[in-house]
Amino acid sequence: ILRGASLFEPHGSDAASFGRAVHEIFEQIEWHDESVPELLEEFQQQNPAATDEVARCLETKEIGELFKPDAQAEVWRERAFELVIDGEFCSGVFDRVVLREGNAEIIDFKTDRVDDNGLVEAIKRHQPQLTLYRRVLARLTDLQEDSITCRLVFTRPGRVMEA
Repeated sequence: ILRGASLFEPHGSDAASFGRAVHEIFEQIEWHDESVPELLEEFQQQNPAATDEVARCLETKEIGELFKPDAQAEVWRERAFELVIDGEFCSGVFDRVVLREGNAEIIDFKTDRVDDNGLVEAIKRHQPQLTLYRRVLARLTDLQEDSITCRLVFTRPGRVMEA
């Protein structure tokens, strides 16, 4: 039995393209300021579902806090890296990194079809990636690993979880 709403939810390659679209929109946003409504309006034509998801996320208190303007911070958006750690080649892309004096925050956007009940399992699934990202960022910035916070932003339920 199919629920009617499930006919309109992203699956397979549609889910991948939805995820890419959400990432593309978030990549354009340094801070949640007066430029955001115009930016979202531009993306609305290309991908209304992804744009609506990003707009809804930015309106939540948890996610909105991550985009609160901070003149003292440096923001990396969709920054690729390649380096060798302990003899192993590592490559990837940071979705968002906020660097401040003496600490940093890695923010990784996840468009998984997960609700509040599935968050613990989803965090476990993504933990190895964030552990690696923390090690990489420590190497790139000379920060101590324990001064780097990793946050998963689950866009579907609009939740931020520390990992």
